[in-house]
Amino acid sequence: MDALEQLTAHLRQACGSRAAICSSRFDELARLVVRHWPHRHLEAIESNGGRNHKALDHAIALVRAQVREQWEARHGVGPLWSLLLRGTVDAIATVLLNLWWSDERMRLVLRGLSARLATGEKPR
Repeated sequence: MDALEQLTAHLRQACGSRAAICSSRFDELARLVVRHWPHRHLEAIESNGGRNHKALDHAIALVRAQVREQWEARHGVGPLWSLLLRGTVDAIATVLLNLWWSDERMRLVLRGLSARLATGEKPR
């Protein structure tokens, strides 16, 4: 199992029932969140002395907007985003944020996965 598959499995487990409800869409949403992960924003927040909630809210809102834009470009606009998918993206981002804050190694893994997803290279 490669790093992206392991991370997606962890996210699926951590998101529990939310992942189960949108199971056919979950992996794609998780990949989009990882692809658009706000490394620079989070590093700036950390270097400025901590977890400023307003700055974190902004970083997660940025991820959410980028994921929504990609999702709607691929699947069209519809009510599913506001009914289910937005909350799922927020849940994925919350789990990733906790991983990002807790583990320097995870930051490196996320950075590598983000770069590979952004260039279209298959993550290892």
